[in-house]
Amino acid sequence: MKEKKLYPKASSFRKSLRKAGYDLSTALADIVDNSIFAKAKNIYIYYETDPFKIYIIDDGNGMDEEKFFEALNYAGRDPDEERDEGDLGRFSLGMKTASDSQSKKYTVISKAKNGDFLAGIWDSEHVDKRDDWVLLIPEQKEILKTDHLDKISNSGTIIIWDDLFINDEKLPKEIAVEQMNTNFVAAKEHLGLTFHRYLSKDQDMDINKINIFVNDREIEPIDPFNANNSATQIQDIETINKNVKLQVFTLPHHSMVDKKTYDKYALKDGYLKSQGLYIYREKRLIISGTWLNIARQISLTQLTRVKIDINNKEDESWGISIDKSRAKLPTIVQERVRNLLRTIQAPSVKTYRNKGSRLYETSHFPVWNRIQKQNNQIVYDIDFEHPYISNIITQLSSNDQNKFKNALKFIAASFPQDQYFIDLNDKPKEIINEIDDKLLEETLIFHIKTLKKILNTNDKEEIINHTKNTPPFSGNWEKCNKIINEMKIL
Repeated sequence: MKEKKLYPKASSFRKSLRKAGYDLSTALADIVDNSIFAKAKNIYIYYETDPFKIYIIDDGNGMDEEKFFEALNYAGRDPDEERDEGDLGRFSLGMKTASDSQSKKYTVISKAKNGDFLAGIWDSEHVDKRDDWVLLIPEQKEILKTDHLDKISNSGTIIIWDDLFINDEKLPKEIAVEQMNTNFVAAKEHLGLTFHRYLSKDQDMDINKINIFVNDREIEPIDPFNANNSATQIQDIETINKNVKLQVFTLPHHSMVDKKTYDKYALKDGYLKSQGLYIYREKRLIISGTWLNIARQISLTQLTRVKIDINNKEDESWGISIDKSRAKLPTIVQERVRNLLRTIQAPSVKTYRNKGSRLYETSHFPVWNRIQKQNNQIVYDIDFEHPYISNIITQLSSNDQNKFKNALKFIAASFPQDQYFIDLNDKPKEIINEIDDKLLEETLIFHIKTLKKILNTNDKEEIINHTKNTPPFSGNWEKCNKIINEMKIL
C-alpha cells in the first residue's frame, strides 16, 4: 500500500482554530491558566485603545528555550500525556488558540530565572503569505523596547495581542473604545468567578494564591456559593471517586440577607439561571450555572448550587473541550445529581387534588387557595370563606353577592402572573405587600377578634404567633405590632 503525506495548510488551520468558541473573557482565562501553572503570584493585564492592544504579564517561572518553543508550537504536547498535578492545560493549544481568537498577531516574551529574554511572534499576515508554520524571532534590541518588560526582569512571561479583531468591525473609534471597555467589564467578572479559589485569601489553603490586575486595578474573587455567610446551608463534601468530589450549597433566601448581598450572589444571570452545577478542574471553574440536561432550571431549586471538583486525570471521561467551557457528566455523577435533585425537591413538591389545599399552611385565614385540578393544571383562587371577605358578602343582597364574587374572580383571573414571576426571580427584595394604613388597622382588629373565637383563647402569645404568619399582616408586622400595643387589642 502506498503512502502520501498530507500537511494542514498553516493559514487555513490557524483560521479554523479561531472558531474554537472563545470570547475575550474565556481567552484571557486560558492565558491565566498558564500563568498559574508557571507559579505566578501576580498577573497583570493591560489594554490600550490607541491603538488597540492587550498585554498579559505574569511573574511566574518563565521558560527556557526548549519549553519556550514547545509552548509556541501548535499542539506541542500530546493531550493524552499524563499531566502534572495542578496543570490547567488540556490540548497544548490554549495559549495559541486563545490568542488567535482575539488578534491577527501576537508576541510571546519569556525569561527564566538567570536566563535571557526569549521572544517569538505569530503573525497571520506573514503565515498567510508563506502558507507555512513560520515563527518570527525578533532581535534582542527589539525585545528590550517592549513595554512592561520590567515586570519580568527576574522571570516571567509577557503575551501581547496586536491587530485585534475589534478593528475588523469598522466601528467608529468612540464606539469601538466603548465596546472594548464593555468587554473588559465582563472579562473582569469572568476572571473573578473563574479563579475565585485562587484569588481568595481564606479558602483552599493548598492553592498557590494569585493576584490579577486589569490596568492596575485588582480583581476581587466572586464566590458563587456565598460560603462565608452563616445563612448558607453547606453539606459535607462527598467523594464520588478519588478524582471527583461533590458538595451542595443552598444559598440564603432573600429574607435572610440584605439587598446588596442578595444581588451580588445572583451573579450576572440571576438566581434562576445561575443554579446548578459548578464544575472545577484543578480548582479552576470551567462550567457554571447548568444542570447539563439532567434537569430544568426551576424556581424550586434556584438557590441550589453544586460544587464538583475534578482533577486533570478526568479529562477524557469528562470530555473537556479545547476552551474548557464544555464537558459531559460521567454516568455515575449523573445518577448522583439526579438523586440529589429528588432529595431537594421532595419536601417542597406537594400534590393537591380536586378541592386543593391552602397556600399558606401556617395561616388560619389564607386569602388565596391553591387548587390543583385532575389534569394537573394549577389555579389560584380567592377564598370566599375568608372571615373578612365572608363578612362583607353576608351583608349584601343575593344579587350583589354574585356581583361581588364575580368581581373578585375577575381580579384573580387578571393577576399578572408572568411579570410577577419575573420580578420574584430578579427583584424579590423590591416586592412588598402594600396596604392602606386604615384598611390594615380595620382588618387586623377583625382578624384578631375572629381568631379569638375560633381558637377559643385570649392567649396573647398564641394569637400574635398566628397573626405574624398571616398575610398581609406578616409583611407589615411593625405597623401591626404598633396598632396592637396602642389600641390594646390584646
